[in-house]
Amino acid sequence: MERIALSLAANPDAPVFFVEETGSTMDLAKELVRDGAVHGTTVVTDFQSAGRGRRDGRTWIAPARTSLMATIALCDDPEPATLSLALAASVARSIETRLPMSQVEIRWPNDVLAGGKKVAGVLADYHAPWVYLGFGINLLQTEFPDEISATATSLLLSGGEVEAGPDDWVAFRNGLLAEVIDSFVRRRGMWRGDVEERLWARDRRIDIESFSGERIEGVLSGLLPDGRLEVKGNRVHHIAAGEVSLHRGRDR
Repeated sequence: MERIALSLAANPDAPVFFVEETGSTMDLAKELVRDGAVHGTTVVTDFQSAGRGRRDGRTWIAPARTSLMATIALCDDPEPATLSLALAASVARSIETRLPMSQVEIRWPNDVLAGGKKVAGVLADYHAPWVYLGFGINLLQTEFPDEISATATSLLLSGGEVEAGPDDWVAFRNGLLAEVIDSFVRRRGMWRGDVEERLWARDRRIDIESFSGERIEGVLSGLLPDGRLEVKGNRVHHIAAGEVSLHRGRDR
């Protein structure tokens, strides 16, 4: 792991470490914190072999030099539950500026979609007083495994502008990382409006399966100030976590 010459807006004095290959940037960030890392310490990699999804058993694996994959460690926010949504909004902004048309949505709580397919994901892990924010953005993939090919995409496959070739990948990766974190820092207080503007399935009928197995059906009306989803069904539901899908029946 080497420190690279990159300064991020979360803390310009915090180190940014690059590792060519790792199991998980989040695990490395936690190790650095245990060793005394400062607020804003960041780990970025070109290949992640065991990146975690939000639910156990899910992984985020991409060929080397095709994705931006990073984790930033923060310890200054009193409302960590909203940070992953703020980061999702900053990722979405960076993606949509590179697409020929506005087609970027945020599927609560942590997926960014381009043209209805997942192009990026965000994961937050909170261990007081630290919040670890990990994210991955598919950039240069030209294909995906059969099991996710219908639901995943990359910036390249979505028709986006990708300035990275074999000789300038590092500059592109580092520039995009700095852009995402700068946007996150500048607008994280405005996360709610930024997410609701791009909220997938807003005002449509959805189904939610909570991690406890409870199923809820209703119209997705928006977000609460603490990041929970508001769904209006036979009563108003405030959802802290769960899997969201469009209802197979009528939207209204």
